[in-house]
Amino acid sequence: MIFGNHTRKVTTGPPEFVELRHQLPYVPADRDRADAQTAALVAAAGIRTGIVHLEYRDDGSVLRPMEFAVRTPGDHIMELMCRAYGHDFFRSVIELSLGRTVSLPAGRPRTAGVLFLPAPSPGRIASVDGAREAAERPEVVRVGQKKHAGDVVTGLHSSGDRVAHVLLLADDPADVDRAADLVRGEIEIRMEPGTAAPAPHPAPDAEPPRIAEDGPTIVLCKWRPDMVRALLAATPHLHLVLDEAEAARAAASPELLGAARAVYRVGSTDSVEEMTGVAVDLAVRGVRVDQVLCFSEDGQLGATQLRGLLDCGGASAAQQAAVRDKRMMKHLVAAAGVAVTPWASLPVGATFADGDALPDVGYPAVVKPAFGYGTMSTVRVESAAETAAVLRDLPKPERLSSGHLVVERFVHGRELHIDALWSAGKPLFLTVSAYYVPRLDHVATEDGHDAPRTRDGSYILPREDHPELYERILAMHTSVNEALGIEASVTHMEVFETPEGELVFSEIATRIGGGWVSDMLSVGLGHSVYDTVATGLLFGRVEEAAPPRRHIGALHLRPPRAGTITAMPTDRRIQAVEGVLDWRSAKRTGDTFGCSHAMDWCLLVVLGADTAEEFEALLDRVESELVIEVE
Repeated sequence: MIFGNHTRKVTTGPPEFVELRHQLPYVPADRDRADAQTAALVAAAGIRTGIVHLEYRDDGSVLRPMEFAVRTPGDHIMELMCRAYGHDFFRSVIELSLGRTVSLPAGRPRTAGVLFLPAPSPGRIASVDGAREAAERPEVVRVGQKKHAGDVVTGLHSSGDRVAHVLLLADDPADVDRAADLVRGEIEIRMEPGTAAPAPHPAPDAEPPRIAEDGPTIVLCKWRPDMVRALLAATPHLHLVLDEAEAARAAASPELLGAARAVYRVGSTDSVEEMTGVAVDLAVRGVRVDQVLCFSEDGQLGATQLRGLLDCGGASAAQQAAVRDKRMMKHLVAAAGVAVTPWASLPVGATFADGDALPDVGYPAVVKPAFGYGTMSTVRVESAAETAAVLRDLPKPERLSSGHLVVERFVHGRELHIDALWSAGKPLFLTVSAYYVPRLDHVATEDGHDAPRTRDGSYILPREDHPELYERILAMHTSVNEALGIEASVTHMEVFETPEGELVFSEIATRIGGGWVSDMLSVGLGHSVYDTVATGLLFGRVEEAAPPRRHIGALHLRPPRAGTITAMPTDRRIQAVEGVLDWRSAKRTGDTFGCSHAMDWCLLVVLGADTAEEFEALLDRVESELVIEVE
């Protein structure tokens, strides 16, 4: 260890432990012991060269590590180090990375700190006063704000809920402490009266779950809080299978998690060994499972394995593969006589010379992961040279274990998505929606430029206006279901309609559509799509749809380019736009937005009108009035 710095932290209490202050350098009572144990922890992690941010608790005898980060620290700590030691540590990290001689600070450090200011209560911020006056103090380096007047805070649950921060620098710790106390009294965060409960959207787990008295036994793979709540309202016999990342997210909803009969934690829901272990445990304990459900792309293979092992309905081996591998999916669907665009398999390690031709595919073509979803790592190619470059440079997407690819002929025309719920092979509901533009149009170009500024979202095609299209879609969907062994499931199918009116199958997923689709379906049905799916799958019945408007659609509002979000429309501003029926923010001020794929969600808005003309005008109004700013 060529350099070490200890930082003293002040946090709130359990369960969140939100950080309120950092101050450095901090000198532990036994610095030699602390440094030696820190070095031992780093060595145990196998780290030899690099920068490490280690968080620990010290009871006076032993350091108890909480987490490692092999990166620069956050919360302005790196800047505090630079100011306190009078040294450019960012430069030192670069020197270390390049194998050069690393420059290190010399001389006695000063004391630097950062103070974070939360809102005094949940609600809407009216003003943040006194920041200018506080900034004039000699110990204050600068004052910054992450939230501003009009923003809504729901309490202090994470670092993202903090309103302002103040960087401080002085000769000794007492001066920094004194300045922090004075600044805390000078900066006042005022809340609007009567806004303690941030309307109109409570958190999904804001209320205790409603639990049915009896019902079938269900195993749900992957964490979906809305779906968990809906299933508990239909049956108390719910077992959950969660991977490590989902278990961490589920911990934020203890009442939902605690209502499950059992929770199995696995490294991956697609692990044959781990899912077999879950099935065996259920079987030897005498749990008779009626259905195994999964509403996520990853996890489908594990869920189909569970169904077979638990003898509660299963597909053939080929059909099991087809729920995730687009190559088998297209192979089986085409064999059933459904129109599929020409395609070819590109297994791991496939090479492609500039002069090669794509057999039976042609150009323009689309290259994408065989196990992918959304538009992750999906690239349009116009020539053999571009295909060769993609195969050489396309990285394997995160969250995917397989590097297999599929290449298919690009289809010109309108892109549709069909969302349906099936019981005994019959649709309990089926809606056909059209994207404003094809999804691939929202992907950034390969040369790094932002995605073109196009309208993002889709709208439901009223059945009464398109009866013939609905009949053709139903016939195609039924054939696809038979080919893939889908009898009781929720589905999200993508179809292209060519300029000549031909329907061409693209792909299908046995889950609720992502992004805005679930919100739009809930509005279009007149009730929660999650409740509808739960009762439909468990009992084979659903409520009759009661849409509030004849024309319903959704918009994904996003910044014009990648960057850090500096302003988001407030709930009050969104609610003031007549015709907006629902919305959901996936980002907030201070978050980053990227354009590398079309699934970096920002603000999802559902809207409705009585006529097509009114709906088109509403789209223009929402896009012009609800603007997201980035820098």
